[in-house]
Amino acid sequence: MFNGSIEASGVLDPIVVQGDVLIDGRNRMKACLDLGIEPPVKEYDEEIDVYRYIINKNLRRRDLTPDQRAAIAAKASAWHTAERARLRMIEGAKEGGRGHKKNPEMNSSPGLAEPKTRAKDARSTVGQIAQEAKVSHHKAAQAVALAKGPVSAHLDAVAAGTETLRAAHQKIAAPSSKAGHR
Repeated sequence: MFNGSIEASGVLDPIVVQGDVLIDGRNRMKACLDLGIEPPVKEYDEEIDVYRYIINKNLRRRDLTPDQRAAIAAKASAWHTAERARLRMIEGAKEGGRGHKKNPEMNSSPGLAEPKTRAKDARSTVGQIAQEAKVSHHKAAQAVALAKGPVSAHLDAVAAGTETLRAAHQKIAAPSSKAGHR
């Protein structure tokens, strides 16, 4: 699809990276590599959070089905959560431990902040994805379940438009429901 367009007009939008992480332009990158063209690469320098950038670029610029929007938002949310955890781990390694002052934002005292639970975090994630992707809460919940599942290929297939959320969710739900009927 892109190869003919890129071959005729060149790459109109550069591939966006942050360090060695590809932020935007996976398909453009693949098309350039297939054609043997050196793709233009730009380091991420936007003022908005990377997560917001990914959501804005991917959910707003293309004609996507609701399933695709939910899958893309769930993938971006899972990446964002993992990235925040990685950064907290790095920050925690710098601070804390014996004789070091701990970062108060990372380790709040009991009673000062509302305790977080996995159920509350999951509900807020589903709600956020539903709102951002403009899909139902049910579709967002299915996409989140796929993102948390062991096989992300199903979520990738939904994002690519080759599988529906319902079919992908049934595939991952089927083994667990059969296990209880032995």
